[in-house]
Amino acid sequence: IKINDNISFKVFGTLGNQYVERNVNYGIPNDNYWDWQIGLTATVYGFDLTVAYTDTNIDYAGCLNTANCEARAIFMVSKTF
Repeated sequence: IKINDNISFKVFGTLGNQYVERNVNYGIPNDNYWDWQIGLTATVYGFDLTVAYTDTNIDYAGCLNTANCEARAIFMVSKTF
């Protein structure tokens, strides 16, 4: 969505499925899992400001009792030259 020459917005999303051979070696409870992400990027005067929500279907116990597989929000700022 373009507001004017200096401001625009993009919505994005992904859905993926990973197959992991020998998943026990990596501490993953199943040989496949799902991951997804949805986000918004605002381009303002050449800077990209992005916020995204990402998650997997691996629970806390299935991720070696760590929060590494838990849902999270990500914020990024970037500039292309």
